Amino acid sequence: MSGYIVTILSSVLLGFTVAIDKLMMGDFYNGSTRTPWFVSSVFGAILGLIATFFGWIIFSNIDPSTLSLKLLPVKSWLGLMMLAAGLMASLSIRSYFKCFGEQAVPTTVAIAITATPILVFSLELFLSDTDWSLLHIVSVTVTILGLAGLEYFTENYEVPRWNILPQLLGVLVFGAVYVVLIDQTLPAIENLLSIGTTEAALIAMPYYWVGFSIGIVSIAAKEVREFLQSVWKQKEFIILILVLEILGMSFFFFEIFGLAELNATLVSLIVGGNVILVWVLDQIIRQYYRHACAVDKKEVEICFFKIKTTDLKAYNKTNQEIILQVIFIALVLTGIVIWP
Repeated sequence: MSGYIVTILSSVLLGFTVAIDKLMMGDFYNGSTRTPWFVSSVFGAILGLIATFFGWIIFSNIDPSTLSLKLLPVKSWLGLMMLAAGLMASLSIRSYFKCFGEQAVPTTVAIAITATPILVFSLELFLSDTDWSLLHIVSVTVTILGLAGLEYFTENYEVPRWNILPQLLGVLVFGAVYVVLIDQTLPAIENLLSIGTTEAALIAMPYYWVGFSIGIVSIAAKEVREFLQSVWKQKEFIILILVLEILGMSFFFFEIFGLAELNATLVSLIVGGNVILVWVLDQIIRQYYRHACAVDKKEVEICFFKIKTTDLKAYNKTNQEIILQVIFIALVLTGIVIWP
C-alpha cells in the first residue's frame, strides 16, 4: 500500500471533517463539546474496529487477528503504547471540539493541526538524538511565521485569546504525541513478528481503537445522555453522523497506514496540508455569511445546517485580509515543501 497515497487521502478526509464539524457544533450539537467527543470517540472506535476487521481480510496475508491477541502477552509495552496512542488521539479530539466551543473558525483549528510536524520533528530528534540541519531550522521558522500570520488574520478577536490557546495547545501536543507513539511502535512490531508494514499496522489497530474509545466517559454528562435520547427521532442526522464518523475514522485509519510506510514528520507535514482545503471551505461559508448579512437574515443555511449569523462573525473579513491569508498560506506551504 502506497504510504503517500493513503496519507494524502487522510489529509483530504481531515480537511472535510474539520469544516463539517464546525457546522455540526453550531446547529446539531447546540454548542456542546462533550457530545461530539462522545460520538466521535465511541462511534469512531466501533467503526475503526470494523474497518480493521475488513482490513485483515483484504490486505493481510497472515492472520492478524490471532497475532493481535498474542501481542500484549508477548510484548506488553507494544500493545500498551498503541493503546496510549489511541488515548492521546481521542484527547486531541476533545481539545479540538473545545476549540469550536470557543467559536474558533475551522482554519484556526487546522492551523494547530498543521503546526504538529514541528513538535513531531522535535520529539523525533529527542528520541533519535539527531542533529538539526540548517534547512530544518529555515523550514521551521518559515512555517511558524506563516502559521502565526494566518492565525492573526483568521481568528475572531471577540473571543479572548487565552480562552482558545489552551485548547489549540491540546490539539497540538496530544496530536504530536500519538503520531510519535505509533511511529515508534509499528517498527518494533514488524521486527518482533518479522512481518510487513501493512500487517504490523493491522495487528496494532485493535489496541489503538480501544484507547480511542476513552470518550465514552463523557456519557456521565447529562447533555450527552439527553442527546442520545433525542437523536433517534432525527433520522437525517443519524445518517449524517454515520457519514461524518466514517470520514473521521478513515482519517485515523489511513494515517496509521501512512505512518507504517513513511517518516512520522513527513506524514504530519502531508496531513497538515489539510489547512488549504479547510481554508477553501471557509471561504464558501464566508460567502453564505455575507449573503445572509446582506438580506438581514438571522441564520445562515448551509446544506443541512442552520447557524446563527452572530456565531459566524469571524467570517466578516475584508478582501485585503483574505489576500493576506493567501500570502501566509503560501508561506506555510513553502515551509512544508522545503522540509528535508
